[in-house]
Amino acid sequence: MAHSAAVDERWLPQVAVLAFGTFAVGTDAFVVAGLLPDISRSLSVSVAAAGQLVSVFSLAYAVLSPLLAALTGSWSRRAVLVTALLVFATGNVATALVPGYPLVLATRVLAAAGAAMFTPNAGATAAAIAGERRRGQAISMVTMGLTCSLVAGAPLGTAIGNAWGWRSTMWFVAALAAVVIPIIALRLPSVRFTGATGLRQRFAPLADSRIGRVLAGTLLAFTGDLPALYLYQLRVRPRPER
Repeated sequence: MAHSAAVDERWLPQVAVLAFGTFAVGTDAFVVAGLLPDISRSLSVSVAAAGQLVSVFSLAYAVLSPLLAALTGSWSRRAVLVTALLVFATGNVATALVPGYPLVLATRVLAAAGAAMFTPNAGATAAAIAGERRRGQAISMVTMGLTCSLVAGAPLGTAIGNAWGWRSTMWFVAALAAVVIPIIALRLPSVRFTGATGLRQRFAPLADSRIGRVLAGTLLAFTGDLPALYLYQLRVRPRPER
């Protein structure tokens, strides 16, 4: 696909900003697993019910990502990324403020919608900014933001939740997104892709068995991530004094 902006020599700091955005999104996706006992007590639901916040976020992300991609295909990537982070931050602020379990579930869908818009567009935009020669490096940097969120963002968010309550973690994630929004709005070039595809064309690659095998392997890998992270965070969680 072609894009309207020429390759900018300052691609590295611009891609780093996108990587920080994926760090914020990934932190939100992973951190809830370590906060489930606190969430269950706060909302007066079982830990299993609190765990549905993770499931709802993940399901909404998977369903909304292709839908929102088709809807915003003609937008500039800068507009998509800023909108995505605004929706994402709003969802997390709402999660921190709403009082009951059903409303918290609804706000997780809103946050997931922003995440579903941001992450794939961050990778595509990074590749366009960096140019053909550095495309792989740029995509790797954006993906590294997600990896760092698992290694550093989720434990940090869990520590914040342990110290000041799980809602403070939602404020923390919203603040991460708020840092990135003005930088993207003011500094990112206006990348626009041509030949935007519809929803049917976006699902067409699933007919390729090779892609199916890769997706199956990815699904298995991520299936093990969240339980492992949850068990680890329970292990390091400070025990209350008796």
